[in-house]
Amino acid sequence: MEFETKLAVGSPTMGFHFRFEHVNLVAYLTTATAEAPTATSGDLHEFVGALAQSDPRTFFVSRDRQWLSRMQVAAGFALEQLPFGRRDDVAPLESGVVSRVLQPLRDELSSFELYGFVVPSGGGRRGNGRKDSMLMSSMGFLATASHANALVLFPEFVSALPPMADDNVSPAFAAVADHANGEPGVVFWTQRGTTVFVREDCADDVVKELLRCLESGRPSELDVILRRFDKNPSRRVLHLSDLHFGTPEAARNLGLLQAEMANVVGAVDRVVITGDLFDSPDPMAAAGFRSFSQYIERLSGVAPVVVPGNHDQRIAGVVGQSFEQISKIPYNPVVVDASARMLIISLNSSIRGVLARGRVTQEQLVAVGSEIMNRHSVSPETRGYLRVVLVHHHPFSFGTEPVTLIQRALSKIGVGDEALLLLEDAEEFLEWCARWQVSVVLHGHKHQARYVSRTIRPKGAPSHLVTSIGCGTSLGAEGFPVSYNVVHWDERGRRWMVNFFESYGGGPFLPKMVGLSRHVGEAFDSVV
Repeated sequence: MEFETKLAVGSPTMGFHFRFEHVNLVAYLTTATAEAPTATSGDLHEFVGALAQSDPRTFFVSRDRQWLSRMQVAAGFALEQLPFGRRDDVAPLESGVVSRVLQPLRDELSSFELYGFVVPSGGGRRGNGRKDSMLMSSMGFLATASHANALVLFPEFVSALPPMADDNVSPAFAAVADHANGEPGVVFWTQRGTTVFVREDCADDVVKELLRCLESGRPSELDVILRRFDKNPSRRVLHLSDLHFGTPEAARNLGLLQAEMANVVGAVDRVVITGDLFDSPDPMAAAGFRSFSQYIERLSGVAPVVVPGNHDQRIAGVVGQSFEQISKIPYNPVVVDASARMLIISLNSSIRGVLARGRVTQEQLVAVGSEIMNRHSVSPETRGYLRVVLVHHHPFSFGTEPVTLIQRALSKIGVGDEALLLLEDAEEFLEWCARWQVSVVLHGHKHQARYVSRTIRPKGAPSHLVTSIGCGTSLGAEGFPVSYNVVHWDERGRRWMVNFFESYGGGPFLPKMVGLSRHVGEAFDSVV
């Protein structure tokens, strides 16, 4: 039997009580980015069975009786999907089975504009009764308010926190893990990727403002409100790439991207674009990009930081060299963003390289290194700024499924496209990044979202963890989805997190997956 439901706009706020050992299942149900978690038949029987066979008011809080009934029906459908087997079976189920079982519940729980996860003091194990009581009162009010599209999660904490997978956990649930042993508060997050921990003493004020925003029908303002209450703000970068102005896809998808940017740009600190601004270096395509860049500047109040790609300097991205159009685009190798405490370092990987390949020359590395040192001399406080590198080509090679005509033609003769697209001398580039303690490299080029984190061991310098994050194509070149990334630096956790957003066929932008870097300095390899 097929189960299908949609959350109505303006639906009441809800609450969901659950045992904390089921946090991974709840993370999957409420976060569209997450992959199905590891679970056993026993886990799912316990979790889904309780929801289906109990009074829905045992677990869910709402004034909307229809929603309570829908949740019980959804749990019933989920229960029907459970595979036959012993309830004490500890063997993990396949990811597809877990996904199929939980999908009816996920349809109901993953589309709210606002989420809140209540974190009592000490993770609920050594709580402060008065503060916890006040916090529960504030969030209980939000959970029962009418005409607000929000879901409040009320965990019942246990003596030990269950493990949460580091390489595919949402920023929201990573924040829950960070604060589970500290002061009481609430982790709020939105559909646009903003994640904020609000302390208990601010809960009343933030709930009032959030409710006013939701009830007035302005959900895009939720991010601004949350960031105002953030006592430990993360630095957020909106990452665009491979616009390819001058193509039919760019003309067709421009309005879609601009409408999304109007809702997103105000919630980030800086916008960056990592190359292939236009499809070929001709005046009309370049003019199209300049108009878009000015649009972004009007939204954010500051021009986007741009690095060129091979299509901006070579005919069709592969033939000859032409710098006339790219020379008209403002390009600064080292941008100091004092408000976000970031050094944004741009390196042109397309000056050298055969066909669509790239290379960051030694001369360029030395010149940019000198500029960094100069900035440190002029403004010593910049020594402690976060270093972000922009480059067009991907520093860590990877293969892709053949999608385009060229890729399919090459695959028929047993040749992958990576040999034609890679960054030459990537090891030298990565060692330079490690020596300068660059924590993240943002790139484009292959039109696919990409997350890699590896320890680099440069000669004559300490080992350093470098995270590389790739963006897809932000105007849907070659039939790929329209894509952008929101990259977060969490100062408290000392790590990078990223949300990848994609729109297929003119549909809404939905999060694809989440990458989470471990604490800076730890050695590990991870590919999402």
